[in-house]
Amino acid sequence: MDASDETRRRQSLFWALQLGGWGLFGAGMFAAGVSQWPVLYALVVKSSLTLFGFLASLGLRTIYRGLARRRAPLRAPRGSAPRRHGN
Repeated sequence: MDASDETRRRQSLFWALQLGGWGLFGAGMFAAGVSQWPVLYALVVKSSLTLFGFLASLGLRTIYRGLARRRAPLRAPRGSAPRRHGN
């Protein structure tokens, strides 16, 4: 397997997981929304939420891939790590 085959396989896996994951998320959110609201309202609200999440994850993918190409260190924001209390 050459590098282009490996790249194609990884991209194909990414899209299968991306679309499958957001599809399952959207279906679950819609099912939960229907139990609370009318079907049309739940469809609009939950599909817009799912679409926003999908697009945001694609934006973050672009940002992180750019950082990885530059080998930028990925650090947690200050104060986000758990602190040890006591000793």
